Amino acid sequence: MLNSISAHRGKALLAVIVAGSFLACTTLWGQVQKIEPLHAGWHDELNETAIHDWTWQPAQGRADLSAPKEGVLRLSLGDKSQEDHIGKDAYYWATCARYATVDLDRYPLLAVRVLKVKGKRDTWWDVKVNEYKGGTVHGADIGGTLKRGRRSGLLFLDLTENGKLTGKKQIRLRLNVAGLERGAYADYSYVRFIERKDRARLEQNPDSQKVLP
Repeated sequence: MLNSISAHRGKALLAVIVAGSFLACTTLWGQVQKIEPLHAGWHDELNETAIHDWTWQPAQGRADLSAPKEGVLRLSLGDKSQEDHIGKDAYYWATCARYATVDLDRYPLLAVRVLKVKGKRDTWWDVKVNEYKGGTVHGADIGGTLKRGRRSGLLFLDLTENGKLTGKKQIRLRLNVAGLERGAYADYSYVRFIERKDRARLEQNPDSQKVLP
């Protein structure tokens, strides 16, 4: 009888140990997945050099750039913002651009994160990509935003599906802000070209800063 009880207790203890080990391994694997670097075909984390790396010519239509904190590039509608009209309604827009060479067969997904959109009146943002063809020649706009640009968040834009671009391409990236009054702004956090398989991972952990070229 005592031997039977001892054997039962031994099996129960072993089951607890096995379950605990499995849980520990699962937790550890989850942590490893979280800290594993994200591989990008090209990326800009918009750190302190971003205000110099992103430009626009001519001066008219150029966004006022500032860095309110590390890893944030603020695009503001300043004196150089371009006035335009939709019917009788006036609005302002401003932009900045940077060129990149990307293997779109491997890294077709453009991920752009916007942290904040703010203005006294209606303010919005969007992103545009053009294939660079040399000189002053660029391909058609490939663009995207979230909720008509009124919402911050993480935008994914597949250039092979939306723009039909394939292979290794030199492209122009444009970050934009627009609104009904000067002084409005949008805060961008990063620009990354990633593999499709990493989309869900980045959606789950958009704050991830571990990125490898």
